[in-house]
Amino acid sequence: MHTMQTTQKQSRQRGFTLFELLIVIIILGILAAIAAPSIGDGQKMSDALGYYTTADRVATNWRYAVTRCQVSNDITSSPITTAATAASNLQLLVDGTNAAGTYSGCFSTAKLEPLNRANVRGSAGAYTFGSSTMTVGNESINSQNRTATKFTGVDDNVGLELLQKYGSRAGASTKTLADMTAISAAETNATDATVYFTNQNGAKTTHDVTIIR
Repeated sequence: MHTMQTTQKQSRQRGFTLFELLIVIIILGILAAIAAPSIGDGQKMSDALGYYTTADRVATNWRYAVTRCQVSNDITSSPITTAATAASNLQLLVDGTNAAGTYSGCFSTAKLEPLNRANVRGSAGAYTFGSSTMTVGNESINSQNRTATKFTGVDDNVGLELLQKYGSRAGASTKTLADMTAISAAETNATDATVYFTNQNGAKTTHDVTIIR
């Protein structure tokens, strides 16, 4: 008799435990549904920050290198590398190699951390950040040379985050995704001296993004 009562009690306990588990699963599902948009927003913010930080490092390291070596700060033609082209100079910043013999010593003493030790991947002519190919150019802002880093195929949600946080155009912080996807013509630094967009894809979900620092 005692054994039967014990078995029934254990059965009831197991049933109650399963019921509790079901309640926990339901609650977790509800919390996950509530948190999902915030997680998505957090990812957009993180991606946008990654693009901006990478462009900033390119520009900052470039300025330091050319100041150290006392050469032109035009990244498209500065003779600090053997080829004196934008691609060659980006290689110098990413790999830490390719400095022209005349400037190898001053560049070495600059002790800049190559970008391939952080978040830039690939090889010369095909460097990438995330899923975007990177290239660099020179932009003149208020008659001063500035470094412009271009990323291909950036998701428009991330592009909007970049525009809202770092854009210099009027009302940048209040722009919406509709404003972002409506950008079909190629913009220039006259549109925005910090971040502008080109090459919208056919489905209107990505643009190439140029960040000027």
